[in-house]
Amino acid sequence: GTEKLQQLVRADSRNRIQQTDWLAARLIDFLAGVTDRGPDQWRWARFDDVDGFRWRPVPPDHDFAFINADGLLLRAIGTFTKRLVTFTDDLPQLGSLTFSSLDIDRQFLHSLDSAAWTSVVENVQMKLDDEVIDRAVRAMPREHYAVSGTNMTANLRARRGQLPAMARRFYRQLAQHVDVHGSDQAELAEIRREADGSVAVMVYRNAPDLVSATGNGYGLARVRRAFYV
Repeated sequence: GTEKLQQLVRADSRNRIQQTDWLAARLIDFLAGVTDRGPDQWRWARFDDVDGFRWRPVPPDHDFAFINADGLLLRAIGTFTKRLVTFTDDLPQLGSLTFSSLDIDRQFLHSLDSAAWTSVVENVQMKLDDEVIDRAVRAMPREHYAVSGTNMTANLRARRGQLPAMARRFYRQLAQHVDVHGSDQAELAEIRREADGSVAVMVYRNAPDLVSATGNGYGLARVRRAFYV
């Protein structure tokens, strides 16, 4: 579960989130209109890496997918909770899609730059081609497909085309205020202000070995005082 994973990541920096997988899973949520995506809606699978463990998200709980919050009563309730949306050919507002998940989105997407986001979006769009969408919708019970299959197929295709624009809004929202998480271990945070005004923050394990290897002995004391976490 997510709570246990967060404890592991905080205790040992060798545990890392496969952030591209998290972003891909969230884009699928956007496509299906899943707005109930709190920490309890995820499980995690561990894969051994050369210097630790990679944790990949497993999204088993889609209880808010393809909902249709129509009618006067639901519209009234929708003014108080952003989770109630209607599955149409337009993606909902970003605030609805991230209503339950923004805190963990900030924690699990902080390492990806805009180029990585673009690559993930393009990969999701490529894999969700028309054939995949048609086959998925036709997997519904025959009676259900007869009622809503054609409309659902058209909506999914339209929403797929809107993913890049929504992803850009999502990226800008997270990039305005970035959460950088370290672990309980001794680490070195390197902070650089780039010429274009951006700030790059990199957190390393085994900080004393890293600093010694750079040969910048003159800055060791200053670095230790300022940036050990």
